[in-house]
Amino acid sequence: MRTEPQQSVEHSAALRIGDLARMTGIGKATIEHYLRLGLLRPRSVGGQGYRLFDQDAVVRLNVVRTGRKAGFALPELRAALDVVDPSTLINLLNTSSPLQCRAELVTRGAKIEA
Repeated sequence: MRTEPQQSVEHSAALRIGDLARMTGIGKATIEHYLRLGLLRPRSVGGQGYRLFDQDAVVRLNVVRTGRKAGFALPELRAALDVVDPSTLINLLNTSSPLQCRAELVTRGAKIEA
């Protein structure tokens, strides 16, 4: 008898803000702030009004944390995420100097100062 492979609970489960905070070490109030700035968007809203997120939100939060450590302002990170996917941005942040990263993002159309 053949069984279907089980999906990882981590990848299929809907996450609430508290879950994101525990998984990333970023406080709930900070996550709320990022939501207001448009750095993060819920996947859906649950029956009781809870905003639900997926694993992509964890990746985006890690991008924001890495970008902040590299000296990027939150509006710059939002502009960058508007033109490149999070995995590309994290790669740029981890392999380039902040100046090189800014220049590359401007080349790709991000509205930030190089």
